[in-house]
Amino acid sequence: MESINFKIDTSELKDLVKALLSKQFKFEVLTKKNKINFMTESNQILFSIRPPLNLPRLIPNLEEWLKLPEIDEYVVLLARSGIASVGLFKSGKFTHHKVFRSYLNRKKQGKSQITYLKTKGKSRAGSRVRLENAKTFITNLNTYINKINPLNRIPLFYFIPVPLLSFWRQSSTHPPKAILLHESKTIPLNVKTPGFDEMKRVNKLLQKAEINFPNKDDYVKLETIFKDLKRE
Repeated sequence: MESINFKIDTSELKDLVKALLSKQFKFEVLTKKNKINFMTESNQILFSIRPPLNLPRLIPNLEEWLKLPEIDEYVVLLARSGIASVGLFKSGKFTHHKVFRSYLNRKKQGKSQITYLKTKGKSRAGSRVRLENAKTFITNLNTYINKINPLNRIPLFYFIPVPLLSFWRQSSTHPPKAILLHESKTIPLNVKTPGFDEMKRVNKLLQKAEINFPNKDDYVKLETIFKDLKRE
């Protein structure tokens, strides 16, 4: 079964949802997954909409959700072992950006020291050096994020591998409160090596809503509703 997927801008999403509500489509709001499923009368999913991260999380009442303002200012953190990129955005544009690098991988193996220490000892000199580098790497990230977001009032969108995130939460330094309190949003994208160009690419996608039709035939039947949208 062939599926159809495309992305649209935030402004078009709101108009689309209003139109779908006026046509009295049956729907369900999955608040934990931040997704809306539009369905047939027999509860078969016709299509789903995942709002962009620069909109507030979904609430059961879509009409009230549509009235909520966009998130105008936010921090983006993209991290992989040994390299991370942090950006502060306002109205979708950079106001701050910095790339952090550190030696965390074992030579010739490409394996993160954080992952390696879960299964091996910490006694070797090289391991101790990389572990100290990891602590410094985390500290530098935390310091910069807290500097550009001193009151922890700006939402944080992040992509962090699980081993690094776990290490972060256990760190003796002070991570941004949004991460500890789960008030941030995970970036649902495949992030490449963090850097300035990758940060620009990810930020652009963060402002796009994703629409998915599991069955292309359902899209063909409803195409008139979507035909005027500017999509990617």
